[in-house]
Amino acid sequence: MPRSFKLRTRKRSRMSDDNEEDGEDSSKHVKQWGNKVFFYADVTTETVHALYEAVNEANKIATTCTPAEVHLHLNSQGGDAYAGFAAYHILKKNPLPITTYVDGLVCSAATFLLMVGKKRIASKHAFVLIHQVSTGFFGKYNDMIDEMQNTHDLMEACRNLYTDHTAMSSERLEELLKSERAVNAKTCLEDGIVHFIED
Repeated sequence: MPRSFKLRTRKRSRMSDDNEEDGEDSSKHVKQWGNKVFFYADVTTETVHALYEAVNEANKIATTCTPAEVHLHLNSQGGDAYAGFAAYHILKKNPLPITTYVDGLVCSAATFLLMVGKKRIASKHAFVLIHQVSTGFFGKYNDMIDEMQNTHDLMEACRNLYTDHTAMSSERLEELLKSERAVNAKTCLEDGIVHFIED
C-alpha cells in the first residue's frame, strides 16, 4: 500500500507553536484577500483543498484588476509530496496567470507551488530549501522493493519539475537535493528558482 511521501525538513525554528502536530487545523493559514492568496501552511490534502478554494475566489476578484492575475504568497515548511504535486497541477490549470512570492521560507513540497508562478518573486530576506524525498516504511521484502521504486520515481518527478522551471544544471540541482541548506534570495535568482527580488 502506498505511503505518504514527505518532502519535509527536520523540525525548523518557529516563532510560535502553531503546527499541525498539535492537532491544529493548518488550513486556517490559507487566506484570500482580493486577488491575493496567502499560503502560510504545511502542504497537506486539506491545505491544498483550501488553497484551491482561495484561488477560485481570488480569480473572481482578479478579473476586475489590471492586469488580471492572482498573487500567491508562500511561507511554508513543505509537507506531503503527492499533495504538493496535486497543488502544482491544479494551479497550472488556473485560467488566470499566477505570480508566486517567497515571503519567508519556502521548503520542500511547497517549492512545487512556487514553480507555478509565471513570475516568481522572492523578498529580500527570503529562503528556499530544495531537498530529497524522505519516507518511512516497513513491510515484506517485496513491498519494500516496490516502495524503493516508488521513491525513485517520485525523486525523478521532482528533478523533472525543477529542471523544467529553473536554470539549474543537473549538477547544481543534485547539490541542492543532497543537502539540507536553504538558499537565500540572491542564490535563488542566480539558480533561476525566482525571477526577481523585491525589498
